[in-house]
This record gives sequence, structure tokens and C-alpha cells, in this order.
Amino acid sequence: SAPRGGASGCGSAAISEAALLRGRERELALLRAHEQEEREMALLRAHDQEVALLRAQDQGTAALLHGREQEEGWHGIMAQGPPAAERLRLPAPPVAGGCLDLPGFVVFACMDEGGHGQVTVEVVRAFASRCLGLDAEAAAQAADVCDLSGRGFVTYRDFRRYFEHLEKQRVALWTPEEKRGLAEFRAGVRQTLELAGQAEGSVERVGAEAVVDEALKRRGHHLDTRSEVTSLEELLQDLRMPVQVGAPLLGWQTAIGEAVYGAQHGNGCLLAPPPSPTF
Repeated sequence: SAPRGGASGCGSAAISEAALLRGRERELALLRAHEQEEREMALLRAHDQEVALLRAQDQGTAALLHGREQEEGWHGIMAQGPPAAERLRLPAPPVAGGCLDLPGFVVFACMDEGGHGQVTVEVVRAFASRCLGLDAEAAAQAADVCDLSGRGFVTYRDFRRYFEHLEKQRVALWTPEEKRGLAEFRAGVRQTLELAGQAEGSVERVGAEAVVDEALKRRGHHLDTRSEVTSLEELLQDLRMPVQVGAPLLGWQTAIGEAVYGAQHGNGCLLAPPPSPTF
């Protein structure tokens, strides 16, 4: 019986060893498959990066070409001299003064109510007419200058170029004190807008809205209350923000909003005025 038991033990050991070998083979096969998958993923990532780089290069080339088109268009208009260049000049203050005190990105944001990063040429034309005081022909040319490629819409970058042109023209004869006052005013505007500058739905945005809402409730208002100069200045004072930016911000937001509304609705806006700004 002893030899039989020994043979049985040897057989069991052989089976166990064979099972162990098969387990190792499966493990090696899995490792090889994993390594192959990693190599394929690395190739895919490299391909995606290459595609992204090519797209970025294409976009950069397109942006460069577009910028050159804009620059050539500006030089072309200015080279014509009067009356073409003169039509791009602003009327005398105070018609076009206050709106341009705001930072350019704020003016564009007031026009771009949907946050699309671009506005139609009709909106720019209405803005130039209503807020800058340009006549119909000059307002149309201002819109065309912002859209030299004729796409029918104006991006922030294109508008900023026009805004900077107006800025240089407007402050050319200003004193250092006047320029410093403008810089301080714009710094106050930026500080105030930081309240609403957080990403939609972010923790910071929710927290900022809660602070503003609580301050409004103490004054008997809420976020959906129609904003007026006095109540806005009270809110800024309670939040220890620059009070002096309240009236210009609200006034020009309303004016630009009316220009946008008129461009979008035509003569019908006379019968149905645009909605009033709220907090």
C-alpha cells in the first residue's frame, strides 16, 4: 500500500505543478495583452496629439491670415484719407464718451448676451449708432471694419481691434491725470465684476450669489429685482465695492442692451421695450 500512496502523491504533485504552470502562462498572456494594449493606447494618444497639433497650427495660420486681412483693411481705409478715415472718427463728447470708459471686454459682453463669443454685424452697427453717436453711414462702416472678411459676425478679437482704435483716438490729447482716472475707474469695474466672474455652477459662483442675495435681502430686494442706480450703489456699498462704478455700469448696460434688442427685433422693439436689467 505504501508504494501506491507514494505514486498517488507524486501524481498530485505533478497535477499541481501543471496547474501552476498553466496559471503562470495565463498570467504571462494577460501581461502581454496588457502591454500590447498600453502600446496601442500610447500610439492613439500620440496620434491624437499630432492631430491636435495640426489643428492648432491650422487655426494659428487662419488666425494669422485673418489678422493680416484685418490689418490690411485698416491700412486701406486709413490710406484713403478723408472722408473715408474721418467717418471712423468719433463725434464730439459727451455723445460717445461714457460708454468707452468701460473696458472693451465689458462692452462686448453687454452686446454678446448669449456668451457665444461673437455678435452679428447688425448688433455692432446698432451699438455704433446708439452708443457711439455715429451716423448711419459711419455706423455701417464701423460694422464692416469689424467684419472685413464679410462673414456676417464679429468676434471679440475683431471688436477689440476697433475698440483700441477708438481708444487711441479718444485719449490722444488727454492729460496724465485723465488717463490715470480712466485706469482707476476700469480697475473698479473689474473688481466689481469679479462678483459674477466665476464659472456657472461652480462653488465660487454659488457662494458669491449667496453673499449678494443676502445683502440684497437686508435691503428688501432679491436677485430678480429690477436694478436701479440707487439700489445698485447701496449694494456695492454694503459689499465694500467701488460705489462710483454703479451708475455708469448700469446706464451703459441698459443702453447697449437696448441697441442689441433693437438690432434683433427691428421696429417692433418700439412697441415692446427690452426687459430691464436685474441684479
